[in-house]
Amino acid sequence: MEETVHPPQAGPRVLGAVIDVAAGAYTSITEITAPSSAMAGDTVDIVVRVKNLATYGIYIAVTASYDGITIPITPDYASVNAGAIGVYNGSFTMPSYDVTIKVWSFYWTGTEWYQDDSDQVDVAMAVVYEGTINRKVLEHDSTYTNIPASNIPQNESGLVHIWGRNDTPTAQQLGISWTVTDPQGNTVETYSAWESWPYTGAGDDHEFIGGRFSLSKVGTYRIAVSLYMNPSNPQIVDSYSGTLCTVQQVIGPPEFQGFAISQYNRV
Repeated sequence: MEETVHPPQAGPRVLGAVIDVAAGAYTSITEITAPSSAMAGDTVDIVVRVKNLATYGIYIAVTASYDGITIPITPDYASVNAGAIGVYNGSFTMPSYDVTIKVWSFYWTGTEWYQDDSDQVDVAMAVVYEGTINRKVLEHDSTYTNIPASNIPQNESGLVHIWGRNDTPTAQQLGISWTVTDPQGNTVETYSAWESWPYTGAGDDHEFIGGRFSLSKVGTYRIAVSLYMNPSNPQIVDSYSGTLCTVQQVIGPPEFQGFAISQYNRV
């Protein structure tokens, strides 16, 4: 095969008959450029570089696919000089799962396309972590009040309930942390946890319940909450910092108000 005299009418089209080989005799796929990850619905661009290993110019074509779905490649084929590299471009829409892009190179024998080299590259689906603190409740002596709560009687026992919602399209492990401080700024509770399996599904929420603490001081208690996803590299997806509740002083029944001992008799 000294040179290709008659150019092909089109590049190879059928991927089903292609068999992977260890190395190319006349072509070598030197590089496949693609992003390591992409969001579902994104356009993923790929660039394939193929070297001509022959000592003369040949026609080289490239095909590519993922999960049996053909990725359009341009140019359809190209005449590549000896030792030179042909550049081929393609793109596809990222599905909602990881993909492996398989690429094959072909050379023209003068009568047919011959499959010569193959390679592949993985593209992971990028996850955008999104969540919402969609409910906050203070339980105090068997009474449940939305946060921020007001006019809580002094000396009751407080218990925080926080619900986190998964706003991603796949199940996620949710985590939480919060700190409660009293009217003087002293910490009265710290809490953190990751939910156990099974994790929270898309659009669902998970309830976190802390520990009990005393609402013994009159004034404003505050809470700082963070909702997390991705425990291997925690990311805050929502937060709340503000009033937990206001606590009011308890005054006895009217008949005991102003009560005092005016005199006493020694026995």
